[in-house]
Amino acid sequence: MARHFWVVHLLFIACAAWLIAHLSILFIEDRVLNPPLPNSSRKASSLAATAQEPYEKYSAITERNIFSPADRGQKLLPLGDRKAHAPGSGAAEAGQDAASGNYVLAGTITGPEGYSWAILQERGSRKQQIFRIHGNIDGGKIVSVTRKQIQIEKDGKRETLILSEETPQPPRPAGKPIPPPPPAPAGKEEVKKLSANRFLVNREDVSSAVGDINRFMTQARLRPHFEMGKPAGYSVSEIVPGSLMEKLGLKNNDIIRKVNGMAVSRPEEVMQAYAQFQQDSNIELEIDRGGRTEILRYEIR
Repeated sequence: MARHFWVVHLLFIACAAWLIAHLSILFIEDRVLNPPLPNSSRKASSLAATAQEPYEKYSAITERNIFSPADRGQKLLPLGDRKAHAPGSGAAEAGQDAASGNYVLAGTITGPEGYSWAILQERGSRKQQIFRIHGNIDGGKIVSVTRKQIQIEKDGKRETLILSEETPQPPRPAGKPIPPPPPAPAGKEEVKKLSANRFLVNREDVSSAVGDINRFMTQARLRPHFEMGKPAGYSVSEIVPGSLMEKLGLKNNDIIRKVNGMAVSRPEEVMQAYAQFQQDSNIELEIDRGGRTEILRYEIR
């Protein structure tokens, strides 16, 4: 037993050393983490003397937005203007015309992503221009195109242009019958069918019908047609019965390929073809009908 008593001494020394070390650590932590009060008051006064950074200095956070790259470039609103620009209170939420009111929306052409266009008409004139989605317009960018409206982003705000509706008619007095539409002048037909694919078109009637692109585009639905992922004309659907589109011999599911030999696979080409109907005397329309190519010929007199 005495032979192994040195082990007990060794354990006692180890326990004493651990206790001394632990007490030393507690003492050091108390001095470091809880310094004397004079030092604390001096640090507090130093922090209070530090000037607060101006609000505008933090604008880099929104302009360089590392958490949402899509929102980069947004401006930090001054504190005094934040209420005025709150959601639902600004002009962007009120559906006002975009680009300082220089344009009105005359029509849209919608298709797959990246293949949508807006037809805009300058105020005070009948000049029309066509813009592709994500295209630039007067310092803004077209970010959305739907069948009834487009959205333009400018200076960090979104403005909406809504497709113009026809001017509403004044209310009819009660009991007064609705007058019938005026009959066409004797001897004049809007469109006269000469043969299966040949038509005689009255210039005055067709000019009146296609002069308003907004009304003309409501007679049928034109959508971009794609083959092997590439534009290959425009498909026709939802033709209004009795409309000029139907009288011109077009049928649902027709695919318009060319006008006077010119391919129509882009909206710019559609607008050129649209202008030809107002100016030219002879029009040839190449269509794909049920997998067969047909030519519709029009004489405008």
